[in-house]
Amino acid sequence: MKNIKIVFLVLIFICELNSFATVSTTWISSEEIKNIKLGCQPSRQGIKRRELENKYPWLVSIDEYRKESLRIVGRILSNSDDEDIWVEFKPLLQSLAEYSEVSCFGVHQRYGAISLFCNSPFADESEIFLTKADFSSRRDCLSYISRFVHAAVTEEIEVFAKWLSGAEYLPDDENSRKKEFLKAESKDKELFYSLPLWFSSEEKDLFLKYKEVCPEWKRTEEKFRFRKVYNKNLKEFRVFAFVTLRKVITDGFRSRSKEEREKIWEEFCQKAKATEEEKIAAEKAVPRIKEEKKIVDKNKDVEISVEF
Repeated sequence: MKNIKIVFLVLIFICELNSFATVSTTWISSEEIKNIKLGCQPSRQGIKRRELENKYPWLVSIDEYRKESLRIVGRILSNSDDEDIWVEFKPLLQSLAEYSEVSCFGVHQRYGAISLFCNSPFADESEIFLTKADFSSRRDCLSYISRFVHAAVTEEIEVFAKWLSGAEYLPDDENSRKKEFLKAESKDKELFYSLPLWFSSEEKDLFLKYKEVCPEWKRTEEKFRFRKVYNKNLKEFRVFAFVTLRKVITDGFRSRSKEEREKIWEEFCQKAKATEEEKIAAEKAVPRIKEEKKIVDKNKDVEISVEF
């Protein structure tokens, strides 16, 4: 009798399992199970975000962000004359550009990086090293920044305007050259005439005739050689910068009317000391803003916003 009861209970248990399986397959279809599995898997953006966070710790840690900022400042202050200091900004700015496409980060990180970059100086009249006339790293940095800057934040746009207003051409006209070389000759003369007494005046005058042994004259030659290259590259860079930032302004103020956006652009050009030539070049590259029109893709029946 006991065995019969056990068999009966086992049969009931099996029936309950079968009914549960039937109910389960009714509740969750194979397609739903597939969707659940897909939902549990990390998204591409999530994977990319974690990869960036592992590679660049300053994206998730304020302390690491400060360390990286201080490292850049330290490299700027201690750089040798023949180093391209703008290379130092690229890891930070590139990481922020890539991270902005998969996640968001604090305003202090964004504004801090922009301010740090825009505080890097342009060349002055004493510069002679051609590495300072190379704008390729600065172009890369500005391209990175344009991907995460918030144009609608007035402070960020004004930082760029102030920065570009300081990007001035170095004097390279004939009058400047004449003044600089006369000054150099005077300094070299003063130097040679302070030589020991056993050099005669004739010997000292002879030294002055050989410009390759005159330190100030040689330095002045190097300065004007630098200025020629620097001014040429600066001209190209300024046009690139105004084109890039015009696009940032036109894309960043989409909630404003075309008149308001053009007004913001005009004010930016004024503060950045844009020449008429630079302004026209930027407006040709990024055409004047027109009102957005909406069209319907008949194949997909989806409304798409298009800006002409």
